[in-house]
Amino acid sequence: MPFKNFPNLTFTGTFASVDVDEELKEKLVNPDPDEAVNHPSHYNQGKFECIDVMVEVFGVETVKAFCLLNSFKYLWRCNDKNGDEDVEKARWYLDKYLDLVAEQKEAEGHEME
Repeated sequence: MPFKNFPNLTFTGTFASVDVDEELKEKLVNPDPDEAVNHPSHYNQGKFECIDVMVEVFGVETVKAFCLLNSFKYLWRCNDKNGDEDVEKARWYLDKYLDLVAEQKEAEGHEME
């Protein structure tokens, strides 16, 4: 069966029997933890990232609230689920919130305080 993100890769029963180059095998075995936080592939459709489309569809204020709530969720569960990775995800959403605030202020002609 082919993998969604790796169309040339097929599962043949065990990972060891999959014929892939060493670089791809390394990515599968040891994925980049920054990608899981900053730009996970499951939140991208082509060149568009989900959060950017959300701004266009739902508006900045809704996405700002989403960012704050998602940050809260990741901090709430961090000790029981993914530890530091969840803290990093919470920080990512807080940073995105601050980016959206800054973009709004810039659009309104104000400087960040």
